[in-house]
Formats: sequence, structure tokens, C-alpha cells
Amino acid sequence: MRKKHNVLSVVLLLAVFACTDSPMVPVSKGHVDLKMMLISSAGNNLSGGRSMAKTITLDTFMISIREIHFILGDKKGHHDSDSTEDDHHHQDSGDGDHHVDSGDTDHHSDSTDVDKDDENDDEGENEEGDSTFTDEVKLKGPFLVDLLDSGSTAQLIASVDLPNGKYRGVKFHMHKVIESGSIMNGKSILIKGKFNDHSFEIWDDTQKQIKICFPDSAGLVVDKTTIGLIVKIEVDRLLEKLKGGIDLSSAKDGNKNGVIEINPHDEDGNRELARAIDWLLSKIGHLEKEHDD
Repeated sequence: MRKKHNVLSVVLLLAVFACTDSPMVPVSKGHVDLKMMLISSAGNNLSGGRSMAKTITLDTFMISIREIHFILGDKKGHHDSDSTEDDHHHQDSGDGDHHVDSGDTDHHSDSTDVDKDDENDDEGENEEGDSTFTDEVKLKGPFLVDLLDSGSTAQLIASVDLPNGKYRGVKFHMHKVIESGSIMNGKSILIKGKFNDHSFEIWDDTQKQIKICFPDSAGLVVDKTTIGLIVKIEVDRLLEKLKGGIDLSSAKDGNKNGVIEINPHDEDGNRELARAIDWLLSKIGHLEKEHDD
């Protein structure tokens, strides 16, 4: 009797493997060029011209990203344009993702290393308890984006083939660079410039996830075509008090080294401004489909 059970188990196991090894149906894909640019809240481009206000000029604006998730699906009752999952200052010790793997500091990637994440979106069930299926297409980095590197209107971050479907947003996993000698070493974001002719440097090592969704239900439909997608960062909403940003006039040069420093180490006594920067990072971006001129 036991022998019959064993034979039946083997037959069932072989049937499972036969199903698993059957040819996969090809997935139709479209092509997406993902870009990022700095703008003012009025919509003016700041990538070519670095003066964002009469009192503020920018020299550096760099962001390091570990992964990019394209969020598939459409959730009921979902109207927010962005949200943040904050892993601020929680280091994943021993995690190989937290270093520059190849020393590649190009501003964009032509990688097609895309993973389909079958787990539901982090938000889980909606308000009515109706678990609506969504998943994410994950693009692995890291990506080092220098938004003031050239006079172009937008920096290309990634050029990638995505499965056809409707995408409602993009999620960025910020990445603290570990690369000796790099200007970004120990940082995930770096902003340098002048305020009323006083040099300032703002940086953070946050490794939070920032999610930016389309403001309407239309989302981004990928359907065997090439589509441009732009992440626009409204930098005045980060650095200008009248636009909802921090008050740079209150920043101090506590150690008298000639540079106003705003960061988690708090050399100059600007801890509250550093915390405000960390919070504002999830509030200053929005998504737009690129339109042909």
C-alpha cells in the first residue's frame, strides 16, 4: 500500500514539473523613458538656469536612488499624490544593496533588469477592507542623479521596457552612497548653493521610500509604445519659506567655518531645519507624462 502511495506521489510531482516547464506566453511590453528635473512651483525649469530666487542660487542638487518601483494597478479611494515610508537613519547593516556595486556613476541606466514584485502594495487594503490587487515592477540601481549637471531640460534616469498595463505611480528607494572619495559618500541627497551670498550645504543620509502617484485616475498606460515620464521636483517648496519650504534666513553657521550646514550631524545647530528637509522630500515631487513638442 505504501508503495502505491509513493508511486502516486511521484506521478503527481512529475505532473507539477511538467506544468511548470511549459512554455510561457510572451508578455507584451512598452518602453518608458523616466526623467527627472528641477522646477519652481510656477513650473519654470531650473536645470538650465540655477537661480531659483533673488536670494538663492544652486550649485549642486544630487540624489542617490537604490531602486525604482513602477506601481501597477488602480486602488479604490486612492487620491493622494505622494506618500512616504520613512526608514530615516535606519541602516541595513550587512545588506549588499547599500553600496555602489560597480562604481558606475552615470546619470541614467539603460538596464532592463526588471523584477515583477507579486506582493501587494504597502498600503494593503483600502478603507472598505477590499483588498484590490496591485503589484510593482522593480528596476534595480543604484542611480546617481545630478540634476544640475548640464543645461538639458531633464535628466534621463532610466530607459526600460515595462509590461503593458496601467501604472498609477512610481516609488523611489533612496540610497546612501558608500564610496570613499565621492562627494556623495555617506549621503543620499546633497544640495549646495548660496543664500544672500552665504554658502550653504544641505545633505541627508535618509534611506526612505518616496512614492509619487499621478494626481488623477488616468495614470500611465503602457501599450507597446514609447512613453516619456518626468518626475518634477519643485525645489522652491523645499528651500523658500513663502512657498512652504524651510526658512534659510534662520539657519546658522554655528562652527564659523563659512558654510551654513544643515544635516543630521548638526554641526551648526540647524537640527530642526534638517528634520524639516527630511519631511519635505516627500512633498515636492509630481509626475507628468512627457508631451512631444
